[in-house]
Amino acid sequence: MKIRCLFVVLLMGLPVHLIAQTLVQSVLWPLGIDSAHRIKEHFVYGLIEAGNGDVLAFAEGRIQKGDDRPHHIVLKRSKDKGKHWLPSQVIVASTGESFANPTPVKDRKTGKIFLFYARNFNNDSSRVYYIASTNQGERWSAPVEVTHLFGNDPLRRPFHLPGPGHGITLDNGRMLVQVWHRFPVKKSVGERKYGVSVLYSDDQGRSWKSGGYLPGVDSFTANESRLVALGGSKVLLDARLSEPGAFVNRAQSVSTDGGLTWSWPVRSSIDPFTAVDAGLTSLKHEGHLYILCSRPLGPGRNDLAVSFTADGAKSWSKPALLFKGPANYSDIVVLKDGSFLVLYGRGKPRYAAVARFDWRWLLHASGTGPEKSGPAVLSK
Repeated sequence: MKIRCLFVVLLMGLPVHLIAQTLVQSVLWPLGIDSAHRIKEHFVYGLIEAGNGDVLAFAEGRIQKGDDRPHHIVLKRSKDKGKHWLPSQVIVASTGESFANPTPVKDRKTGKIFLFYARNFNNDSSRVYYIASTNQGERWSAPVEVTHLFGNDPLRRPFHLPGPGHGITLDNGRMLVQVWHRFPVKKSVGERKYGVSVLYSDDQGRSWKSGGYLPGVDSFTANESRLVALGGSKVLLDARLSEPGAFVNRAQSVSTDGGLTWSWPVRSSIDPFTAVDAGLTSLKHEGHLYILCSRPLGPGRNDLAVSFTADGAKSWSKPALLFKGPANYSDIVVLKDGSFLVLYGRGKPRYAAVARFDWRWLLHASGTGPEKSGPAVLSK
C-alpha cells in the first residue's frame, strides 16, 4: 500500500497532457513475406524519436529465419506519433550477410542519429558498424566500422552485438550505446563468458570510444541490455541473464561516471520473467524520475506487460498488460508529448506490433491509479 500511494502522489503532479487515458495498438510489420525485399519476418527492434518529431522504428528484416541467417536492416517512419506508418525501407541491404541488432542513438544538440548494428558470422564472431543521418533518417551515411574499439576487452571475445533497443544521451551530451560480448555459441553457457560494455562519444559522434566493462563475468551471464540515464553522469544498466529456469532475474549495475566504470551487478527488484530481451525507458518530471520496463510476464515468452518505478528501481508497480498471448522482444521510448511507444514482437509465427499509451492508462491498467478515469484523445 505504501508503494502504491507513493506512485499516485508522484504521478498526480504530472500535467494533464501526460495523463489522458488511452491505449492504441496496431500491427507494424505483419505476417507474410515482403516480396519486394524477400523478408520473411521482422525481429529485434529499436525505436527513436527524431528531432522533428518523426518516430523511427528499426528491425532486422530476416530474409531467412535464424539469428545468423541473411538479414537486412529495415526502417519504418511515423509522422504522427505512431498512429500511422510509411512503407518499410531497407537501409542496410544484405546480399547474403547477416546484419543484426539495429540500435539507434541521437545527439541532443545536432539531432544527428547514429544507428549501430553488427554483421554476424555464424554466431562465432561479428563486426560492429554504424551509419549516421543528419536529416531525420531520410538519408544515411556509408557504414563506419568500430570493431577495433573492443580491442581492450580483457577476455578478447570475438562476438559483439549492440543493443538491442536504443542508446541514450546524458545531461552533458555524452552518447552511450550498450554492447554485449561472448565467445562462440558452440561453447557451453559458462564458457561463453557473456558480458556487457558501452561505447560513448563526447564530441557529437565525431569519434567513439570504449567505455567500461561490467564486472562479474564469472558470476553474471549478462548479455542483451538497456541503459537509463539517472541524472548527471549516473547511469543504470539492466541486462538479461542467460540462466536456466522458467523465471529468471535481470542483472543491474550503476555507473557514476558516465559509463567509464560499473558497480558490481545485483539482481533486479522486478519480478523474475523468462530470459528474454526487455525494453527500458525513463521520464523526468518535477524532480522525479520514472522508469518503465516492457517484457513478457511468462511463463515463457507470453503476455507482454509494462511496469514502472518511481524510487530508482527499488520497487515496481503491478504490470499493465499490453498483449495477451505469445510475445517476445520489445523496445520502449517516451515521446516529446509525454506518451509512450512500445515496439514488440508477438504471435506465432511472430510479427511486429506497436502500442502507444499514456500515464493515466498505465496507472489504471496497473491498478495503481483511480479505478475511473475520464476519456481523452492521444492526438491532443
